[in-house]
Amino acid sequence: MILFILAVIYITDFPVAQKAGQVFVLRDFILEWPTEERIQFWTDAWKMLKDNNLAAWIVGNGIGSIQVSFPKYLTPPYVSIHPHNYFPEVLHDNGIIGFILIFGGLGYLFFRMVMITRKTRIKIYGIFLKCIIAAFLIWFIPCCLNFQSYSTYTLYPL
Repeated sequence: MILFILAVIYITDFPVAQKAGQVFVLRDFILEWPTEERIQFWTDAWKMLKDNNLAAWIVGNGIGSIQVSFPKYLTPPYVSIHPHNYFPEVLHDNGIIGFILIFGGLGYLFFRMVMITRKTRIKIYGIFLKCIIAAFLIWFIPCCLNFQSYSTYTLYPL
């Protein structure tokens, strides 16, 4: 259903948003996504990860080391000290072990909350728990794609 709606928007040139007299359409984003700044940051981050040795893949390079390593891999004209994405940043700083611990812990909390929500018999508790799940997802998804993993925007809600 969602894909159908997106296809209709794409085909009909339906304006997604208007700003300063220009009409931005979903089709423009779809056609130009490889040149978007964040996509370029993520591509450069994966290039950086490819250069890691086996020890760095397992235990990482140390918390905060991405701020030294990442600028070397940036494609001009972009300037940043982090890739604006949790996944490559956590992999670089903490390795696969840290990645599993961090995202495994967050995943466990999320799925545990879903299971508790399903089992609750009191309607108001179920609504409250669903709101907590929604808040978690609303916080987690944009943070993963916008901020560095050890920023105040990321850590304060936890």
